[in-house]
Amino acid sequence: LGDSTLAIGTRLGGVAILDTQGRLRHVLNKAAGLQDDRVFKLYPDREGGLWIAYENGLSRVETPSRFSLFNETLGAGGLVRKLIRHQGKLYVADHRGLFVLSPPDTPSGFPTFQLGPDIPRNYWFVRSVDQTLLGATGDGIVVIEDGREPKVIHQRASLRIYPSRYYSNLAFAGSIDSLAVLQKNEGEWAFVGHFENVYGSVRNIEEEEPGVFWVSTRVSGNYRITM
Repeated sequence: LGDSTLAIGTRLGGVAILDTQGRLRHVLNKAAGLQDDRVFKLYPDREGGLWIAYENGLSRVETPSRFSLFNETLGAGGLVRKLIRHQGKLYVADHRGLFVLSPPDTPSGFPTFQLGPDIPRNYWFVRSVDQTLLGATGDGIVVIEDGREPKVIHQRASLRIYPSRYYSNLAFAGSIDSLAVLQKNEGEWAFVGHFENVYGSVRNIEEEEPGVFWVSTRVSGNYRITM
């Protein structure tokens, strides 16, 4: 190949990529997106692509490539709504749940997204706040912390979470029909109430100054709220 690596086609395991010392770098197989694991011919073209012939078709791949595709084969096939890095881990929130990127099982394998610490539920948004993940889901606000069971602290379908820029112990959660207030007291997040007269699906929250913020809704306009 163009980078001096060697591609070897196999009859049952896809394509093995070896370095100049004959060490296995990675494997291209069906789990990584190939049509089949049974490879009959290989051909590198002038543009740096590698053509792979199967029993019933062809593929062209770029190896090495600057891009990696994570689809349903690698666990990220849902309706992705949020990507976030929290405490060194990459999380994906989608309509199936909260997934975390896990390292490959073998040196030649690929990392995959696995269902994370929470049960499957419809995630709309997730926010990292200090050592905690706050998730906005169809079941309400979920608090996720290492070593503890996820906990729903507000049982109303929610769409957005906004930690206050001015008060480290406060966060606001936009739901399908109200604006909730979350407070952290002695290390525990809890729902403490919601603002009256805020109607419609809350989509965005922005603080103007301490105690004053704006809320935009999907159908009923924008609100300026003073605490």
